[in-house]
Amino acid sequence: MKNLHIDCDPGIDDGVALLFALSHPSLNIRAITTVSGNLLADTCSLNARKILHLSKRDDARHIPIAKGPQKPLVRPYPRDPFSHGVDGLGDLGITDAGGLRETGQFAADLILETVNKHQEEGISLLCIGPLTNIALALMKDPELPTKVSELLFIGGSFGFHTAGALRATGDNPVSEWNVYVDPEAADLVFKAGFNLTALGLDVVTRPDLELSVTHRERLVAAANDSNPGAKFLLDVVAFGASRNFASWCCLIDSVAVAAAIDISLTIVDRRERKEHRWPEATEIKAARDIDVAKFLDLLVNTLVGSHKRLPKCEHHLHIEGTVSPELLFTLAAKNSITLDSADDPAFTSVATLYERYRAFTSLDDFLHYYFIGFSVLQTQADFELLAYEHLKTVFAQGLRHTEIFFDPQAHSVRGISYQTVISGKDLHGNNQDRRECTFDKRQ
Repeated sequence: MKNLHIDCDPGIDDGVALLFALSHPSLNIRAITTVSGNLLADTCSLNARKILHLSKRDDARHIPIAKGPQKPLVRPYPRDPFSHGVDGLGDLGITDAGGLRETGQFAADLILETVNKHQEEGISLLCIGPLTNIALALMKDPELPTKVSELLFIGGSFGFHTAGALRATGDNPVSEWNVYVDPEAADLVFKAGFNLTALGLDVVTRPDLELSVTHRERLVAAANDSNPGAKFLLDVVAFGASRNFASWCCLIDSVAVAAAIDISLTIVDRRERKEHRWPEATEIKAARDIDVAKFLDLLVNTLVGSHKRLPKCEHHLHIEGTVSPELLFTLAAKNSITLDSADDPAFTSVATLYERYRAFTSLDDFLHYYFIGFSVLQTQADFELLAYEHLKTVFAQGLRHTEIFFDPQAHSVRGISYQTVISGKDLHGNNQDRRECTFDKRQ
C-alpha cells in the first residue's frame, strides 16, 4: 500500500477525489490537511471531515485532519462564490461530520509530523489545492523534499492541449486556480527539489473526460444500493450541470488520485533541460496526457465497489448459496456437467447468469438456481475451492465474523459422501497457496 498525505481544499472535485482515495485499497491515507483555495481553509476542513464521515471508514477517527491559514502567503484570498455552492459541496445537504474533529495542529506541522513518521517506509504528498501549506512546511524544514517519495500536484498549465487556455480559471486568461490563488507558494515548492509531477489544467480538463452512459448506469445502480460514494459523484455531477459545468469539472482532482494509484495512467514529459536554457531552474515532471478510458473505469469501479469494503459485523449463510456464476461455469466444465443454454438462456454466459440472479421474483425461482449450484460440487477439491472463494469475499468485504452452514444430507442424496463435504471445508488441505493464506488484515 502507498502511504499518502492529502493536502486539499474541498470543493466538489476535491470531495470526489477524497472519496476516491479513501475507497481505494492500495492507498493508505495517513493524514489530511486543508488549504484556502476553493473555499477558506476552515470551511474546507469541515468539508473534509464530512467526506471522511461519508466514506464510512471504520478508521475515520484515526485519520488526523488539520487546517492551514485563511489566506495565501502574500496576497489576498481570491474568493470563488459560484463554482462549489454555498457550503462548498454542491449544497447537497451534507451536514454531518460524524463528530470528527481537527487535531488542533497547524497544517504545516501535521505535514511534517506525518512525513517524519513515515519517511523510512515512504510517503507521498497528494496536493489538490494551492500549495500554501506545503510552502509553509518547507519553510520550517528545507529538507522536506528529501523525505518525500513524490509530490503529485494538480496545478499549472503546460501547453500540451488547447483546453488549458480555453478553460482557464481566475482573472487571468492563462491561469490555473491552484497556482493563481498562491503563486508565491507554487514558486517556492516548484524550486525546492521535490520529485514533483504536475498534472496541468490542459491535461485534466480534456474534452473527453466525461462519464459515459454505462458509467452513469453503474453509478445509479450502486447509489440505489445505498453506496455513498456513487451517490455523491452523481449528485455532484448534477450540481455541476445546474451551473452549466460538464462532468469533467467534478473529476479534475481525481486524476491526481488515479496517478497516485497507477502513474502509468499518465504520459509524463521527461525531456531534460536544454543547454543554455534557464540553467538555474529546477526540473519537474509534467503529465502531457492521461488514459481517459482507464481513468474513468478506475474511478467508477472504485466508487461502485467501495461499499463492499466497508466493515460489517457478521453474517450467517448456507455456503452452497455462494456459488458465483464464475465458479459455477468453472466447476461445470471441470466435472463435465452441461449447463444447457438452449433450455435456459441464463446459462449463455457469466453475464447473463448474473442478470438472472438479480431478477429473482420468488423463493422457488431462487431455489431452482440454488440447487443447480449444488450439482456442480462433486469432489473434495470443489468444496475446498467453494470455501476458499467465500473466505476471500469475506475478507475483501471487511466482515468481522462469518458463520457457515452446509447441508450434507442434500449432498448425500446425490451420492456425495459426508467425508467429501467435510474434508472440503478444510483449507489446510493439499493446496500450498491456500495453506499459507491467513486472511489477516494486518498484513
